[in-house]
Amino acid sequence: MKRYEYVTFSFPPQPPFPIVINHTELQQVLCEWGEQGWEVASATTTSHRWGKTREVLVVIKRELVGRE
Repeated sequence: MKRYEYVTFSFPPQPPFPIVINHTELQQVLCEWGEQGWEVASATTTSHRWGKTREVLVVIKRELVGRE
């Protein structure tokens, strides 16, 4: 049976208003994790007043190999 480890992290938006996510920066972070064998299992945004994005929550996973 395959086993996995998981990490969650949040990626905050950047000012100025309206609040936006820096997609280039987020992509760099995901590429760095990907080079270490991680893959995105899930991602979602959270919001605060008036529907503006507060952060992107990302769950990443990688298979545990050779660990019991």
